[in-house]
Amino acid sequence: MRYITVTELRRKLGYYMSMSQFEDICVTKNGKVVTMLTSPRGKSKRDIRSLKGFITLENPNIDYDEILGEAIMEHEMSRG
Repeated sequence: MRYITVTELRRKLGYYMSMSQFEDICVTKNGKVVTMLTSPRGKSKRDIRSLKGFITLENPNIDYDEILGEAIMEHEMSRG
């Protein structure tokens, strides 16, 4: 995992988008991580499940089980 600043990301966006296919890129602002660039390929079900807290915080009316089922199905289809 690599940590870069927002300023660095702006300067070399194309480079870091390419690099995110191989490693996660954490983007910081004022010393705090504000976002992450990551490739959807190679992510496990564990990674998909880890989104549960973020999904329900944003919108408590979202059906987590439905979203998880769809995400797992898409993940498995992308693996061939």
